[in-house]
Amino acid sequence: MAELFMNLEDIVFQFIEQRVDPSRPVLIGLSGGPDSMCLLHLLLHARKKKFFPLHIAHVDHAWRQESESECEIIKEVARTLELPCHTIRLRPEEYRGNREALARLDRIQFFTRLSRELDAQGVILAHHRDDQEETVFKRFLEGVSLFYLAGIRARSQIGSLTIFRPLLDCPKSELVAWIEARHISYFDDPTNFNPAYLRGRLRTEIFPYLSHSFGKEFTSSISRIARDAEEVRTYFDEKVEPYLKNIISGGFGTLLDLSEGFPESPIEARSILRRFGEMCDFGFNRYQIELARELVAKNAANRTILLPEKELYFDRRRIFCLNKEKHVPGVAMALVEGTSCFGPWRVTVEAGIGPQKNNWRDLLCGNVSTSLPRGHYQLLPFSPLLRRAPQGRTLRRLVNDKKIPRRMADYAPLIVSEEGVVEDFLQGITLQTKGDAVHIRLEKIH
Repeated sequence: MAELFMNLEDIVFQFIEQRVDPSRPVLIGLSGGPDSMCLLHLLLHARKKKFFPLHIAHVDHAWRQESESECEIIKEVARTLELPCHTIRLRPEEYRGNREALARLDRIQFFTRLSRELDAQGVILAHHRDDQEETVFKRFLEGVSLFYLAGIRARSQIGSLTIFRPLLDCPKSELVAWIEARHISYFDDPTNFNPAYLRGRLRTEIFPYLSHSFGKEFTSSISRIARDAEEVRTYFDEKVEPYLKNIISGGFGTLLDLSEGFPESPIEARSILRRFGEMCDFGFNRYQIELARELVAKNAANRTILLPEKELYFDRRRIFCLNKEKHVPGVAMALVEGTSCFGPWRVTVEAGIGPQKNNWRDLLCGNVSTSLPRGHYQLLPFSPLLRRAPQGRTLRRLVNDKKIPRRMADYAPLIVSEEGVVEDFLQGITLQTKGDAVHIRLEKIH
């Protein structure tokens, strides 16, 4: 038993040694159950060998009457250990739909906000081998792709949040034995075994039934499948990595440019799209990922796939993951020196000549600027029938000729004078300005 305990301590210390930057804080998601309390004390043991700033983050789900008092106990544990503690109480009474899924979103948002405020490198969670087996089994029944049968990863990314899981190869029984041998207190949460929730049914009904019917314990086979799927996933992640280098992210969304090359192999193409979705914090279903692959393979232009929180826009093997933003307003605004707002843009006008950032990629990033001779100008929404001064060609013709993604025009305010459009923030035209001039800067309002 002593050897087993030493292995747990070694596993966590080696994980910290390989993955954690000792100069930056790290959060531990501490529920107070045996798994997270075990992880907390394993991390404290690791800090004796290699110190790193550790903060406790506790989520009170408010599902049980005693959860509020448990939160106070967590705070007292943090005070005793002299660790900073951050807590949040959720509002499950406001949930409409899947309570587990909505609570997970709230947890992720809490950890993300804390990580940003503390400049933390991520959050460490106590998921273990039993959690992995449940996840893989559930995903198998849902019919996910082979890549997602890899289950939970030791290091994963959700948006800007990094999640570490050092205990994925450790069964829950070992964690409980370790903490009980040291007489460390923990909470027993009966909702973990409540058959009203899927995880509870798996633990109390489904897995015991299958083991009895099959005639032997089968969950270790699930772990082997997960490891094999992880090897396949890692192989394809490495294989498609070069395609993911041409990514631009900014205020209005993210662009993956595949115009210089796209694999013919469907499984490689789906791997690229799956990775892009993970980077942008969304997931494809089977229909969506196949449709996306076909649109890219056929070099389709000006096509859209709508997602619950985002929009995928396809234009000549350029894939945009766009945030759902308000567009430029439909009324004109006079440009005067100072700062004002125009739809999603903060507009600054000041005397002098400054840098020009005026192409559609700058627009996507939410930061464009130009310099013009001093005069009378207005901001207008993009209109394809307006003509560019002085040549007189319509903006629709210019956008089509230069193969500018049409969707970008929805975010593009125009600067117009009496002669016509003098700046469209799409084409990247170098404007020659000398003498008395104004510099106009537009920044996306977050």
